[in-house]
Amino acid sequence: MTKSMKQEIEEKTNGAIKITVYPANQLGDWMEVSEQIMRGAVDIGILPVSPSYDARLQVRVLPYSVMNWTEAREAYLGEDPYLLNIMSDAMDGIGLKALSVVAQGFGGGGFASVPEFDVLDPNSDKQGYKMRFPPGNQAWESLVLALGFTPTPVPWGELFIAQ
Repeated sequence: MTKSMKQEIEEKTNGAIKITVYPANQLGDWMEVSEQIMRGAVDIGILPVSPSYDARLQVRVLPYSVMNWTEAREAYLGEDPYLLNIMSDAMDGIGLKALSVVAQGFGGGGFASVPEFDVLDPNSDKQGYKMRFPPGNQAWESLVLALGFTPTPVPWGELFIAQ
């Protein structure tokens, strides 16, 4: 949540709603904060919900579930937001309420340098390359394995310092 979002909410509610922002994973990683919201220790969060609670929550990272921004808007914000509905139903079952979806791109992989192998060919020698992904996400782990990489779950807050 940005400072401008906090300010706008507080202004539009005439101060009835007060928000304290805890940036940079101060309250824990996305899985820990999801659990804190379910327990009532945290009121609201802008974060993914771990599919370890309900496998249907993996739909948000399912490869090729949408192919472009037009399809993404329809799937999550359209008249019949079918992907948001799947996520909302799953979240209702674990005591959470989906308010909307935050677009974070279509995923992908990055390398410090261009590899000498075909990254999309599962049979090419990946030379022991690790591919990092958020913990608790079976869809990503399965994709990493299918591509022939060594799956390495790493909390996003530690991604840039991970070796």
